[in-house]
Amino acid sequence: MIAALPTSVRLVLLLFLCAAMTSCGSTRKLRQQADAIVARVELPAQKVELRDLQRECHRLAQHRLPYVFGGESLGEGGMDCSGTIHHVLTRVGFRYVPRQSNHQYHWLAKAGTLKKASRLDERTLRKMRPGDLMFWKGTYRTGKRWPNVSHVMIYMGRDPNTGKHWMFGGRGQSASGRNGGGVDFFSFSPREGGRRNSKFIGFGRVPGVKR
Repeated sequence: MIAALPTSVRLVLLLFLCAAMTSCGSTRKLRQQADAIVARVELPAQKVELRDLQRECHRLAQHRLPYVFGGESLGEGGMDCSGTIHHVLTRVGFRYVPRQSNHQYHWLAKAGTLKKASRLDERTLRKMRPGDLMFWKGTYRTGKRWPNVSHVMIYMGRDPNTGKHWMFGGRGQSASGRNGGGVDFFSFSPREGGRRNSKFIGFGRVPGVKR
């Protein structure tokens, strides 16, 4: 049947099939890389208490660090979102924590603690617990990446006095935090939505951290 098609149509089909095969091979390689990265993670000898994780977040926020893409340590003068998560978890006893947000997402998925979500609404928030990681896609152009995740924060809980929910992590300077922005605590509510073109995709407990 294909042989009976015009040459131009057959050429288009051939190019489409080649692109599809290349994409599948590329995705498979990225998945294998992600598997290898999360397999290296070493949990603390004893489960981390939630208060210790929260204390480390407060300690880091006191430095008033700016958002620096690619940063993950105090010596770099700033951190990005996944670098902040990497730093905090390393400080409380984890080793070989995945550095990128997509690999942190994959880590939770492999551990069975990830809960996928299509939106960050009241129903989703009722299921979340302090210490959970929160994930988004579409916050910036990531290029070839698997899974398709671009942003991560730590959920800190809800203030019963204001009804506001709080999260901790690294965000761009356009976002206003409790201490100004950057690596900081940020309040939010489901009604406020998120960045344009960004989409909340899930949350989950960090393996090795008590609820």
